[in-house]
Amino acid sequence: MKKALVEYLPEGTTISALEGGYFTWVSLPPQYDSLAIAKECETRGVILATGDNFEVNGDAKGWGKSGVRLSLSHLDADKIEEGIKIWGEVCKKHYH
Repeated sequence: MKKALVEYLPEGTTISALEGGYFTWVSLPPQYDSLAIAKECETRGVILATGDNFEVNGDAKGWGKSGVRLSLSHLDADKIEEGIKIWGEVCKKHYH
């Protein structure tokens, strides 16, 4: 997963440590809008859990703008790479 994230996502993307567990947090650089990107990804069959889903009601942190929580628990490596590649392609279209 980490190899695909580094290969396909924009330079400046930060990836939390992938040392066990089923989830990782990915933040795109500021010039990208994860909410808009996630909407387009969904039309291509890729579901991204944007950061706004993990904020406390009434205490918004703006995590939806850049953050995405990824899960690797139900997909094989090829499907994960395919989804990340699509995500990267959509990011290129949304670069400001």
